[in-house]
Amino acid sequence: MTTAELHDLAVRLREEGRRAAEHRVPLDAEAAAAGAWCSGRAAEAAHAFFATLAQAARQAAEGLDDLAERVQFAAGAYDEAEAASVPGR
Repeated sequence: MTTAELHDLAVRLREEGRRAAEHRVPLDAEAAAAGAWCSGRAAEAAHAFFATLAQAARQAAEGLDDLAERVQFAAGAYDEAEAASVPGR
């Protein structure tokens, strides 16, 4: 894998993280609205279900962003190592 490919991968990971984060908002809204379309234990279960999905979206976004940072760092380290090993670069 080349440095450019690592940089591209980091960009794609950030984009996927952004997409995952976008799912959180509607899921949070569904969790909050569960009481409007059901009641009692069903409302509690629906709220918990959507809240869990929202939390998963949030964690996925954070994980993808963290992975993108690590890939970006690796790309920089790879580029530095390559530059140090190739004379005249």
